[in-house]
Amino acid sequence: MKLKKIELKNFYQFKDFTLDLTYPQGHPKEGQPLDKVCFIGQSGTGKTTLLKLIQLGFHCKFDYNFIAHTDKFNPTLYLESFNIQLPKGAYIRLSFTDNYRISYDFVIENNQVAIIDNIIVDSIQMTVKQALEHFRGIRTKLDISVLSYPAEKQNDIPSGGIFMESIFYFFNIQDARRALDIALIQVQQYRIKETNFRIEISKKIMKENSDELKNEYQNWLKENPNPVSDLAQNCLDPILNKFHLKTKTELEDVNDLNLQIQNVHTNEIIPFDSLSTGTKQIIISAIPLYYLKPNNCGIFFDEPERSLYPDIQAEIIEIYTSLAKNSQFFFATHSAFILSCFEPWEIAELKFNQDGYILRDKYYRGENHVDNYFIDPRYMRWDTIYQKVYDFLPDGNSKERTPKLVELAQLEEKLKKLKIEKADKDLIDKTWNDYKKLAEKIGWDTGKINYDVW
Repeated sequence: MKLKKIELKNFYQFKDFTLDLTYPQGHPKEGQPLDKVCFIGQSGTGKTTLLKLIQLGFHCKFDYNFIAHTDKFNPTLYLESFNIQLPKGAYIRLSFTDNYRISYDFVIENNQVAIIDNIIVDSIQMTVKQALEHFRGIRTKLDISVLSYPAEKQNDIPSGGIFMESIFYFFNIQDARRALDIALIQVQQYRIKETNFRIEISKKIMKENSDELKNEYQNWLKENPNPVSDLAQNCLDPILNKFHLKTKTELEDVNDLNLQIQNVHTNEIIPFDSLSTGTKQIIISAIPLYYLKPNNCGIFFDEPERSLYPDIQAEIIEIYTSLAKNSQFFFATHSAFILSCFEPWEIAELKFNQDGYILRDKYYRGENHVDNYFIDPRYMRWDTIYQKVYDFLPDGNSKERTPKLVELAQLEEKLKKLKIEKADKDLIDKTWNDYKKLAEKIGWDTGKINYDVW
């Protein structure tokens, strides 16, 4: 099940807001819900609020007690746990579908919850009650419905790490130890098991043929793959290597039962508390995705770019989405590098209109067809993204840059005058060097500046 549409009315800055989250005409997945969505927009446009509302819908669509007894669910109390007040007269509608096999609308209106009775299973109209058994069949294959990585500080999110009947997970990016525990359970179990097996082998060495014991040990390793090696190869090391780090995969000490990170060149163990904030963030956000292996789940990242250098930002989306198949990802970001990882129809840019209400900025002209999109951040230079999408002027920080441009123009005129007057060569050379130095700071390609033209 994936979200395909959002409708909001009288919900603060969302006065009459509709957001279509399906692939456009001409796309191989035309009409199907998007696999990933990126919310961008000025602060205050409601990116984080949308993430929280969508999380509510993802949770409730698999809560059968909630479906059968909607009168017991209070949306106001739920939203207050996210520090969101439900305004009077607000209307919220979230529409889900499973490639048209199952359709399902979750509605909040006048502080009352409703499940729209238009559930369709394999083109057969069904009531909510009739559909419960079908949904239960899906639920037995589902461990979690939501994984959320909030941007708020620790005391601003629901406490406890696991929220709402053990199928709603929060991972506070600042709480590194909590996420690592997920991996440590499997790591410790494996290493204790391996240590015990080695002890058994060592006892046999005194009595039996060592070659046979060696083969026995190798066969045991094949039948019991090292979870740390798997984690390193398929999750952590592709990105840790960019920091000249790697995951330690070999057990060298029977007391060494922790997940450890080491320097690629020296193999020196780096204490977790000594790792950079960005490195910790990658480890603790990737590990839950890797070990929980969410399926048919809503996964939410608010500001995934925090503490990450731009080259890592440009790769992190692909890493996250590769770790959870058949799930729907939602990101909220201010980063052009994150934005460049999305197809234009996956981007929902939120803007204020002249009356202060939110609208979605369209990236296409005419009908919503893949051929009609005129903005595609995947193909743009970074400066072009900032100009075309973020509406930044190309002159950068004009307060600081403009005076330097004036100074550069003055140096240029001085050079011309000195050459005409055939001034002292040392003075001309000094002025020329000052000109090149300032031009380089401004960002000009000084290699293309020809001294002979002056």
